[in-house]
Amino acid sequence: MTGGVVMFLYSEVFSSDSKTSHFNRAVNRVKKDSRCTELLGSSNKIKAYGEPTWNKWARARPIASTVQQDRGGADHLIMHFNVEGPLNTGVVNLHMIKQPNHSDFEYKYLALDVKGHPRIYLENANAAQERLKKKGTTIFGIRWR
Repeated sequence: MTGGVVMFLYSEVFSSDSKTSHFNRAVNRVKKDSRCTELLGSSNKIKAYGEPTWNKWARARPIASTVQQDRGGADHLIMHFNVEGPLNTGVVNLHMIKQPNHSDFEYKYLALDVKGHPRIYLENANAAQERLKKKGTTIFGIRWR
């Protein structure tokens, strides 16, 4: 019984692959980004939490997240949580992928949405792929797409 509790705590809280660990890293990224602090306010006053609850006294707010496996065997972690600063509130969305032969998740995107402002991408793998596609390949001075 004790071993099960210890294993659960390690996998859900202390492991580097836990949802809590990814949440904490994403919050730190938001707090360090100057575009985010410009919209939300001072980084030391930014709070991050899961789903809003009807009870203002509730401390444990669940973080909405799912882990799914695609046909190719890659794990997809999709999460969103709320951030609140002295100036604004917003929602952070992230999508991470762990390829079958890799040990770590990599960002597909990490974005902050604040109502009335354009989305801020801290990570966007799709945009990087689009830039590579537009760039094309040149061989003998001819652009191949």
